[in-house]
Amino acid sequence: MEGENNMGKLSMMVINFMTNQCGWGLQLVDGGNLGRDGSIREQQIKFKATHPLNLIAPHLMIELRQVGYVEINGANTNGIFDKLDGWLKQKWSASQIQADPQYCDVKFSTSSFKSRGSVEFRDQGYIEVNGLHDAQDVKSALDDYYIPQGCTHYTQGFLEKEPYCDLKYRTPGNFYYRSGSTNNLGKRTTELAHFMGNRGWKLMLCNGGQRHRALTGLLTGLRANALRATVS
Repeated sequence: MEGENNMGKLSMMVINFMTNQCGWGLQLVDGGNLGRDGSIREQQIKFKATHPLNLIAPHLMIELRQVGYVEINGANTNGIFDKLDGWLKQKWSASQIQADPQYCDVKFSTSSFKSRGSVEFRDQGYIEVNGLHDAQDVKSALDDYYIPQGCTHYTQGFLEKEPYCDLKYRTPGNFYYRSGSTNNLGKRTTELAHFMGNRGWKLMLCNGGQRHRALTGLLTGLRANALRATVS
């Protein structure tokens, strides 16, 4: 599908590395479509280092750019730049390139950000979930919630060589409502937040995009897991 990408899945890899291995706390995930036709997707992830004096704790922002760059802004606290350098090279075959100090402190180039071809019609409706690698119990809970509503597990097409999310549902025709600028994405998001809240998860962030009428919610669990659910 034109415009669909795996940045959500890769963002969760960065989040798990920074929180589980480096001990930093996730503060914010934000993204948007840029360019004349909204075809360029950018993702921003902000972390805070653990510190007894939170008011002076250092911050770090990592931006994933679909054109093939990872840009980092912030202080090199406890050698975090070298840790990221090693991780990005190992996981995404990234290489550090010259950074313009007016735009970022450290910059990497990678070919790991992939976009789909013209395979699917998004108007049919989908629900995509990322971050299930350490929260498998959530998959069964979502199955119990969405399948009775007529949703089915998405079957990967012949031309799709790799998954772009951990779990994907195809929604029935009446699941989403659109009439001009009016839609029911807010209602569906509130329903999901209520359902997950009763199971110990908390909604941290909602992020909307007009190009595909998508709304993304970032959920975190009591066990410090992270789940990113996208409805579009």
